[in-house]
Amino acid sequence: ISTHPQFLSPLCGSHGHKETGLYMKKIGHGDHKLGTRMNGFPFIEETENFVTGDGSVIYMIDSEETPEQIKRDNPYAKIVFALRNPVERAWSDYRFCFSDYEKWEIPFHDAIEKTMPEITKCFSKHLNGIENDDKGIEMFYQKSCINTKSDPAVLIRKGLYFYPVLHWINTFGKENVFIVDSEDLKLRPQQTFQKIYKFIGLCPTKIVKLKEENVTGKSEIPDNMKIDKGTYEKMQIFFEPYNKKLYELIGRDLGW
Repeated sequence: ISTHPQFLSPLCGSHGHKETGLYMKKIGHGDHKLGTRMNGFPFIEETENFVTGDGSVIYMIDSEETPEQIKRDNPYAKIVFALRNPVERAWSDYRFCFSDYEKWEIPFHDAIEKTMPEITKCFSKHLNGIENDDKGIEMFYQKSCINTKSDPAVLIRKGLYFYPVLHWINTFGKENVFIVDSEDLKLRPQQTFQKIYKFIGLCPTKIVKLKEENVTGKSEIPDNMKIDKGTYEKMQIFFEPYNKKLYELIGRDLGW
């Protein structure tokens, strides 16, 4: 999106000013932090045909209050989620954060298999229809469902897309939230980006060849700490009911 000629990049942030982090709860929430938030973005007159944005992936899971803070600042914001198969995402994230797991000697399968029962306990009532969606969203953002001792990067929680996506839809309206499958970005980039541009309100334009960003580093991970077939299959089964709820919400089966 940042390569589009109508897009003005933020004035600060990591990954080439892609992720400002200014709407994280500990950094920029509250009216008294308005200046902090606004200083991170270019000023665009109402009559100017430009847009700006923030690609901070942490916003999805940071705080239940984050989308509400964004809406207060910009009630017309458009939200784009690029989602990936949660099993593959978890393994990629483990490799990216491997130094933390190596430090505590936590193999991938240990982090996963110790976390899945705890997550199941947190959300079983919601999945079984005993608790409503609002309660499910509340549980997703509660710290009691996060165990950083066995899973420092909360690999499983990040893949429970249904809860944050529903929360952002509830905040901004379904018409203002767009879901992209990361595979579409790889296999059909031109077609996919034209849909994104139209959703945001940008003119159609041919995208330049994309270079990979935030690629997981090639850390040397010992064989006994890598993902194995058994863990992969267990994760597929674990995520199935959560993925099904996501598909029903967005009206599309992503095939995970």
